[in-house]
Amino acid sequence: MTRHRASVYIDGFNLYRRLLQGHPEDKWLDLEALSEFLLPEYELVRVRYFTARIKSLPGADADAPQRQQAYLRALRTLPRTTIHLGKFRIDKRTMPLHPVQYEVDERVPPGQSSEDRGEGIRRRIGQLPPT
Repeated sequence: MTRHRASVYIDGFNLYRRLLQGHPEDKWLDLEALSEFLLPEYELVRVRYFTARIKSLPGADADAPQRQQAYLRALRTLPRTTIHLGKFRIDKRTMPLHPVQYEVDERVPPGQSSEDRGEGIRRRIGQLPPT
């Protein structure tokens, strides 16, 4: 019987923020092994990891960029994993107060929010070559 094939697309910043932040023991995650664990009935064709090189920020962990580079080097050794780099940027943003019930004028003053822009994963997927 032929198994279905799967391609896995991972947003690195969301993976880190939602799963790995605060769990240093999990930061050297083998993305292919994770994908095979989550999709045992599928043949894993590829893993595409979308991220941006992080920058050292004031008050943040100064060694984080070097650890990220070491992790990206390790990921490059996986045969079915490719890394797609976007741009890291820091924006001043106006964010709503929580809980969500607010009027347009009830906003928190601009603060800094960082995220992986990557030109938008939806746009990037459209630029990837077919297999």
